[in-house]
Amino acid sequence: MTNGPAIPNHHHRPRLSPPPLHLLRPRTQLIHHQHRHRNQYLPPHAHALLTHRQTRQLRHLRFSLPRARPIPPSPRNITHTAYSLLHIRSLAAGLEPLDCGPVLARLLTLLKPGGALQWVEPALDRYRHLRGESTSHSATLGRLSAAFFGGRLRERFAPRGGGERDGLPWLMREAGCERMETDVVSTDRVAEMRWAQTENGAVGLLGFVRMMAERGVPGAMTEQELREEIESGCYGRYSVHTVIGFEPKS
Repeated sequence: MTNGPAIPNHHHRPRLSPPPLHLLRPRTQLIHHQHRHRNQYLPPHAHALLTHRQTRQLRHLRFSLPRARPIPPSPRNITHTAYSLLHIRSLAAGLEPLDCGPVLARLLTLLKPGGALQWVEPALDRYRHLRGESTSHSATLGRLSAAFFGGRLRERFAPRGGGERDGLPWLMREAGCERMETDVVSTDRVAEMRWAQTENGAVGLLGFVRMMAERGVPGAMTEQELREEIESGCYGRYSVHTVIGFEPKS
């Protein structure tokens, strides 16, 4: 769904190559693109709006990194109607619900006719810790997740990918997108990756535990308790929502 049009199943190089694909990813992480059919298509050209992370240069992907950081309200280094694809990821947690519509409308002005905006959001408000083995235990991580994602923070991490009036599909339709595609996957779909994904996701929870312990909060948990549960086979699960909106071709 995110790799563009299907590539013909033959080995000879076409006589005519399509124009370069222009990508824009307005987030700190850059695109990691694996170009399997590099002999048939020209390499994509990508921009990243924030540049404080090191860029890993890939042979078949050329990056142009704007020097401005953060991007000003009216960035001169970003050209309107210049990009074939915009990739947005994990941005909704930093936006108020009423901001999503204006932000989306502004982003869509960067797309070429027929271009696509792909927005990916994790549903961290529905984060759950489950037992992966009969001997696993998850009570501590479950209580910690409920405390960490409770209240206002839960609202912040609610995905903007649902069908409600403030959901991304509805907002994209209101902004003039011609059609939408949606997808939802679970982070525990690959069993071999569950432990590593949980260990990675525990970074924020561990910081929360340290803060609570430093403040002397009664009943504060310890890092050791968390690590023991992860090592016992407990793992975290949440869903990842993807919405793609396509601009009209003309």
